[in-house]
Amino acid sequence: MVKRNVQQCSTVFIAYMPLLVFIAVLCADVFALRYKFITPLSMIGGAQVQVELLIWVVVVAYFLDAHNARVMERTTKAKRHIATTPVIDSVVSDGQRQASLEVPTERVPPEKLYGCHGRSTESGDLSVHEGCRQRSDLYIINSMLADGVPCKTSKVLEVMHSCIRLGRGDAAVKLFDQMLQTGATPRAHLIGKAVSHKFFKLVAETLDDKRIQEDGVRLLELGRAHGIAPSPATQNRLLDAWKNQLPDFVLRYFLEMKDAGVILSRWAYRYIVVAHERSDPSLALKVYSEMEVLGIQLDRAAYNAVLGARFQLGMLDEARELFLRMADSSLVPNEKTYGVMIKVYLASNSLEEAIALFETMQEQGLDPDRYAYHHAIRASIALQRVEYAVGLYNDMVEKKVPPLMSTIALLSGVCAGAGWNALAVELMTHMARAKKADAAHGLQT
Repeated sequence: MVKRNVQQCSTVFIAYMPLLVFIAVLCADVFALRYKFITPLSMIGGAQVQVELLIWVVVVAYFLDAHNARVMERTTKAKRHIATTPVIDSVVSDGQRQASLEVPTERVPPEKLYGCHGRSTESGDLSVHEGCRQRSDLYIINSMLADGVPCKTSKVLEVMHSCIRLGRGDAAVKLFDQMLQTGATPRAHLIGKAVSHKFFKLVAETLDDKRIQEDGVRLLELGRAHGIAPSPATQNRLLDAWKNQLPDFVLRYFLEMKDAGVILSRWAYRYIVVAHERSDPSLALKVYSEMEVLGIQLDRAAYNAVLGARFQLGMLDEARELFLRMADSSLVPNEKTYGVMIKVYLASNSLEEAIALFETMQEQGLDPDRYAYHHAIRASIALQRVEYAVGLYNDMVEKKVPPLMSTIALLSGVCAGAGWNALAVELMTHMARAKKADAAHGLQT
């Protein structure tokens, strides 16, 4: 007891030592000059003593007040630091989990729960607090993994903080599974958006493709229930899980989000354009216009989809203009690009340009499909270049590209009209074989 009192007195003496030294120096200076500057020579006796005493009281009170203000400021910061420390709501003893205990209303700092006694200074204090917080987070996560967490916003927020700080994706998925069963807490939208973003990002990064396919849309819905728009990273994780084959319900959900004012990721915009090239070309072009306003550049797949949508709607001049600007986006045309543009030039009666595009496609080492061959053969026949058309057909057979029934019928009729009867009969034989092959493979004729 005596030792503790001596230590406390020593601490107080050390804390006030700079102030005492300063006051002593000040007293010496004032004492030396007091007769000249502080008290007039005419004052003698009691009046002089009273004036000097008043001056000393004012000086000492001023410096004591400033010192006390600094001490109170440090004390207030320390109390605020302790008040924001995480709280443990239940205990585990003897290696077995017991029933949770009632916790007093007073918040208990982790330092007391985990034996973090005393207070260190600066870096030492920070390291001690960090260790206590990690043990607190581990306890919260282990309790949640074993028993779940009450459907209270404060409790859910506590677990979310712990998952984020420790990077525990498994615990985040466990909480996510509980949310799927019970739904978001009634006041989930009051949770800080930064916390919700980090939590759902951690969940999305932890789930495998199968779980994303099963519960990806519900993951986005839970995020919206917490008052946040699905982040581009979370949206892209869902899109990536489907490997470019989005089902209709996922596409509809993304369209609903867009209509609700949610900012979609660049990848989501491109998926919508590609998916609606044939089924709804007007929608594809509408979304493309939004992408232009937002400054989202097209990739090659989206570029081809816009070209195809414009062809579907008869916007041939606009398709040619967009094709000529493709190089400005540092994009190289592929087989589909050339296939669409051959149709565009053929439909606009630019037959020579259509054949030139077909030849350019072959020169670049790209393999035309059955539709590109068909439109090139049609352009050749329209230009009365029948031999060239027959050569294109033979090239297609040599490369084992299954021809369209309409291609064979068109070429056979032209050959019969030109007096090439043997070739026409051979083509009809090819047609019979091709029809059986198409029926076996379910190909469009």
